[in-house]
Formats: sequence, structure tokens, C-alpha cells
Amino acid sequence: MAVVDFSISGNRPSRAGRSDEIRQVLKRAIMLGELPPGAPLLELEIAARFACSQGSVREALLALQEEGLVNRLPHRGTRVSDCTEAEAQEMFRLRHGIETRGIAKAFARLDAGLLNALKALIREMEQAAVDDDENRLADLDRQFHRRLFAAAELPALDPILHRCLVHNQRFKITQSVGVRDLRRTANRHWTIIDAIESGDADAATAAVGRHVATIVDLGPDLFPRNDSESGSSQTMENSAAGPSPDMRALLDQLARENAGTPDPTTVSPEEGRAIAAQRNQRWQVDPPSMADVRTMTIAADPGLRTAARPAIVFTPPRAKPGAIVFVHGGGFALCSTETHDRCMRVLAVESGRSVVGIDYRLAPEEPFPAGLHDVIAAWRTVSNRCGSFGLDDGPLLISGDSAGANLAMAAILHEHDAGRVLPDAALLFYGTYDADFDTESYRDYAEDFGLTTGQMRRYWDWYAPDPDDRRNPLAAPFLASDGQMKAMPPLFLLAAEIDPLASDTYRLKARLDRLGRADEMHVEPGVVHGFLQMTPKLAAARNAMAVAGAAVDRLIERDNRNGRIS
Repeated sequence: MAVVDFSISGNRPSRAGRSDEIRQVLKRAIMLGELPPGAPLLELEIAARFACSQGSVREALLALQEEGLVNRLPHRGTRVSDCTEAEAQEMFRLRHGIETRGIAKAFARLDAGLLNALKALIREMEQAAVDDDENRLADLDRQFHRRLFAAAELPALDPILHRCLVHNQRFKITQSVGVRDLRRTANRHWTIIDAIESGDADAATAAVGRHVATIVDLGPDLFPRNDSESGSSQTMENSAAGPSPDMRALLDQLARENAGTPDPTTVSPEEGRAIAAQRNQRWQVDPPSMADVRTMTIAADPGLRTAARPAIVFTPPRAKPGAIVFVHGGGFALCSTETHDRCMRVLAVESGRSVVGIDYRLAPEEPFPAGLHDVIAAWRTVSNRCGSFGLDDGPLLISGDSAGANLAMAAILHEHDAGRVLPDAALLFYGTYDADFDTESYRDYAEDFGLTTGQMRRYWDWYAPDPDDRRNPLAAPFLASDGQMKAMPPLFLLAAEIDPLASDTYRLKARLDRLGRADEMHVEPGVVHGFLQMTPKLAAARNAMAVAGAAVDRLIERDNRNGRIS
């Protein structure tokens, strides 16, 4: 038998208690892979190690057999059961059906007492993650799902669900490659709570279904997508999609040019910013001509504890009234208005409106909410002092790419709750809207296409290191309430197809659709994250900018809430 630490309590409980202790120790070793499939479990040897009777060992092994963790074969002894992908797939599918149908039946009985108990279990999971106790976390996870399912009052199915949970977790733990993010495992349960508290049974059912469907980091797509999950036929989540020929050629060129320089997220933030600035310099060629380019000042806001900051205004020839406030991306930690100079100029030309580029404090030196407060202060300055920026009164929009899209959307949520002026519309380009790394696109495009899942984990660790902040809609806008979502101005959402963040946009669009909104979305096929920077060399980038610019007039025609549209 494999050498495993079988240390247990020094007290000698009753035979039943002793049997349960033995079961727990053996179960932990099996769940964590310390006892691999096929390992023999000899009753005499276990009894000697535990200093107990064979009867206690036999009871423990019978209980483990009920959970499917061991096989007891006549005349052949007991061995640890297999943990195969084929069985895992079937159990994931079975669990998916049990839990989604269960919460639909239970929804009317999910009262405050049950929700408080579930929240307490999540907080215990978070502590287990902090303690790096994966076995304890898995046990609490099973308690959470069984407690929720119990409200469906289908007790005969509970043992089946329990076995599925055990094997799902065993497969996840033993088959994962690399270090698992235990904090994320714990925190992802809050999405289920949020959906339940929204009062929408369909949303709760979808949240549970998605939770189960996205447990496995690797392996096949077990659950077919449907219209309610995709939100639009335009989403076209295609796990087999690859870069277009033009995009592939450009990726190969970038790999050659970047050879010898480190990943910006693996060095100090200061060094990373220098690398990002150098790499983005290649896109700042042949900038579109502007009628005017000028520097203005964003006023300090004592209420937000922000200092005065510079802004740059790009006014295209024959500019229409109004402007677009643009928030650059860069993982909340890198980039600037200089790295996005050409991008903002192209947006100004395609939209026919002035673009106000703003900088903000960067993580990790200035984590959430510092950068967001700078963006809010900039929005307030522009919306209150349009004339002093040399801008004619007219529709005002907000826009951003990647982390900038997150900050732009979060600024809208903040100002809505504060009862202040909102943008007339928003252009959100391949944004990160939730710190959820278990989505389909995070799995499909984790490596090899520019932005990686590992880099996004680092960016979120820098921007929102506190798990509580990641449940705040001002850091993760996807978690906003239905009321906040409904109050958003008209949105134009852009997704890059070959992007770890693509699912963030698909999920946001699906949720907005379920709320009865009619926001626009464009998915640019065959391109990677950050492709809008590549307008000098990539036709798809120029096309997407033209589509976004053309959407501006349509969006503002639908919204006159601020009385600025003639």
C-alpha cells in the first residue's frame, strides 16, 4: 500500500467513531491523489497503522465503496477505484441535470435562513483557501451544493448527487495541471448567491448550470451551448476557432520581435510598463490627422480623493458636437494615453467626434478603487465643463478597451448609484467584467494567442487582491444588480473571437438580453485580444473601428436621458 500519513486523533472514540475517522483519512488521501487508482488497501495493514480492529477498517472501506472511491472485490481485496475521464464526463452531465432541475424546483423555498447558511459555507471555503486546505474546501463545497439541493425536497437523489460531487472534485484535483487557484474555487459560489438574490429563477438556474459546466479547466466541452447562454447568434462561441491568416502572420511577426524580452507581468510593474510602452510604440505610425490635439486638465475631486490629472483631446476634421471619454486598457497596471494614441485617433475619425483620452493611477501600487475614482473624476470634469475642453455641447459617451472597458462600465454604475449624470451611450471593447477564470474562452485561449489566462490572473491579483473586492460590482461589473444593468445607457459591445476575455462579453450580452435590453454586439472573427491597437497592419482592426464608429449615432438616437441631444 502507498505510504500515506495516517495520523489521527490520539483519543480512542467508539468503534463507529473510529471507523469514521479512518474513512476520513483514507478519503482525503484518495481525493488528493496520495492514494492513486489501483492502490491496494489491506485491512490488516490499515488496522495495524490505526491501532484498531479489522471491523472498524471494514466499516470504513464499505462507506468508501458507497461513495465510489474504492472497489471491494471478492477474493481480490480492496483497491482504490479508477478516476477516468469517461466516468467524469458522465457524472458532470448527471450532476448538471440534477442541480439545475433541483434549483428550479427549490427556488420558491430559498429563504433568508438558507441563504445565510450558504453564505457562511462560502466564507468557510474562503478561509480553507487561505489555509491552503484543499480537502476541507472540497468538503465545504459538497456541503454547499447538497444544502442547496435539499430545498428541492428530492431526498432519493441526494446520494447520487453526493457521489457525483465527490468524483467531480477528485477528477478536478487529480487531473488539473499546475497550481489551482483555491480562492477562485471558493469565490465562484458567490455568483450563485447573487443570482438567487436577484429573484430571477431563470438566472439562478443558469448560474448553477454554468457553475457545474465550467468546473473542469481542461478536457472536452461537455455541455452544448444554447441560445439562452449565448444571448445572440452573433456570439458564435467556437472552441475550435483559430486566428485568421492575417492575424496568424502578425502573431508570428510579434513573436519574433518580442523574442528576448520578458512577459511584462513577470517583472516589476515599472519594468513591465516600460516593456508595454516599447511594444506598443510599433503601432504609433502614420497617425490620422486631427483638426486639433490639445492637453487639458481633469479637476481634482476631494470627495473621490483624486488629484488633478492631464487629459488629451483629439478633435477630428469636421467634428460633430459632443465627445467620447476614452479609458485605455493594460490590465489595470500597464499602458497610457501614449500607448493608445493611434487607437484614439482612429476612433475619433470613425465616430466623427472628439475623443478625450485620460490616464489613471495604476495597480499594484494603486489598487482598486484608485484608478476607478480617477476615471469617475474625469467623467465628471468632462460632463460638467464641456465648453472649457473646447467641445461643443452634444452627446457624451464613455469608452474603453480591456481593463478600460471594465473601468468605463464601473464608472457608469457608480454614477448611477450616486444619482449623477450618465453617459448617453458606451462603447466597450473586449472588456474584463468579472474575475472568473473558469469560462470557456479562458480555457480555449489560455495560451499562445497574446493575452494569457496567467497574465489575467496576475492583473486581477494586482488590481483587486482582496477577494471581497472581486465581489464588488465596481470591480467586477458583471455582478451588478438587474436594476443597475437595466439603467445602463445603450451599449456597443465588441469581442475579439480568439481572446481569453471573449466569454466576458458573451455573458454580459446574454444577461442584458434576458433583461429585455437591445444592446449591440459585434464579434470580430479570427483576431486576438488587443487587436484594435493594430490598425496600421490589420484590416480586421480597421473594420472593427469603423463598425464601432458607425454605432455611435445609432446609440445616441436611442437615448436622450441627459437632454444634450438635439
